[in-house]
Amino acid sequence: MIVIDVDQNAARGWERVSPKCKHGTPIAVPTGVAPAASGPLCGGVMDPLGELIGTNHREALQFFLLGLQDLSEPTVDRQELLYNASVLAHFATTSISSTTDFPPSPASLSTVFDVFVLDRSQHTDPDIMEAAGSQCLMLTGFFQDQLRRRHNVDWFANLGARFYISAALLSRDAARIRLLRRMGARFGYWRKQQRRLAKELREEAHLFKWAVN
Repeated sequence: MIVIDVDQNAARGWERVSPKCKHGTPIAVPTGVAPAASGPLCGGVMDPLGELIGTNHREALQFFLLGLQDLSEPTVDRQELLYNASVLAHFATTSISSTTDFPPSPASLSTVFDVFVLDRSQHTDPDIMEAAGSQCLMLTGFFQDQLRRRHNVDWFANLGARFYISAALLSRDAARIRLLRRMGARFGYWRKQQRRLAKELREEAHLFKWAVN
């Protein structure tokens, strides 16, 4: 997978096991991961993501994987879980001005509209379509509450699901096709899970500030 690299080795790189999560299932906790104040996606609507200080993609993946796993039912598809954690980790560690990491973090849904809707010249490229879907997923999921007042996020969510379906139709790799099809079909579910995770992180940050003060 070119656009979002699901790092299986990083996902297995947990070093200790926590008490049981909300579903009563033991969950792994990454060590050395600490969310803080601001990062590549931060500033304006991006503040809830916070910064993973000194954190690389592997550690960010472990951080988001743990968060999403804690919110998901025990029977959730493992590949979908890993993929969504990888989407968040990628954008958390990629600048909006990056010229080396693909795709770069989107500045807003307006950027998604300009790049992927107004310009249809690359709509036959499965990597471009997957990139478009992943950006819609992150912005309408994790940042839904911040963007809802300025954008029709439900419209962009439907667009994101269609981007994933298009990527699946254009791809030639069987495993990738299956995953992209599932992401298109279950876009709404994962959008909801990402929004729940963002809300929990905001609440935890608020409680931490209250405790410090």
